[in-house]
Amino acid sequence: MLVPFNLGRGFSLLNKKLRDILNGGLDGYNLANVAAGDLVLGVPGFIHVLADQAGGASKDLITTHKIKVLNVLAINKAAGGAADGVTVGNAANAITNLIDMNAVDATAKWATTIDDAFNVIAAGGTLRVTKANGANDQNEDVYILAVRSA
Repeated sequence: MLVPFNLGRGFSLLNKKLRDILNGGLDGYNLANVAAGDLVLGVPGFIHVLADQAGGASKDLITTHKIKVLNVLAINKAAGGAADGVTVGNAANAITNLIDMNAVDATAKWATTIDDAFNVIAAGGTLRVTKANGANDQNEDVYILAVRSA
């Protein structure tokens, strides 16, 4: 027979929070902010942007929370051409290098640089995905790895 035991109020509150997250889904609204030196784990997540021809040169997303961009992955949805590429920025300031997408269909490339002067975007700020060749670029799936920031 199992004997119930009390792990204290802290465990009960943690259990309730986990239950609330599981019932409501895990999203950016119920994740903690992460600051340097925190011992609380931040849960990174991906923001998906379809950089398509209909979008022209740039796609802008307004952030609901302060975020820190950690990395970017771009995947070709068709063969790229000589001037094709993508950059992720904090409004007009580039966070990543130009990710060269002059490659075959389904090629996946990570950003090779993240500029720490611009990779933190304030709540209400603009996360911008810019295609180097504008509307002439092939479509790309762009996945931005970010975490909420304190």
